[in-house]
Amino acid sequence: MVKAGSFNQLVIHLTSPLDNADDAQSGSDFFRTFMMTLQTFADPEVFVAKLIERYSVPACPEGIPSSKNYELDLKHPVQMRVCNVLYVLFFFFFRDSGFS
Repeated sequence: MVKAGSFNQLVIHLTSPLDNADDAQSGSDFFRTFMMTLQTFADPEVFVAKLIERYSVPACPEGIPSSKNYELDLKHPVQMRVCNVLYVLFFFFFRDSGFS
């Protein structure tokens, strides 16, 4: 359960494939709460910029034995979660809530 965090940490938690698989799902309490309260603590432009920044996962660091595992286990899941958040944001929140 998340009780507090910086905006960056909340975005990371929202899109992380590693330790919070349930929280990053669009049906989870964290996801719904985050999306419903987003306009109270962030401008849409800042949030989208953070998501774009998060999508740009850096290349595999030196010392990791297999860059293929890095791509499959971290980079692609993060990018997919960012795309899912953008989908929900654009197709449900921008359209339905007047988030402009």
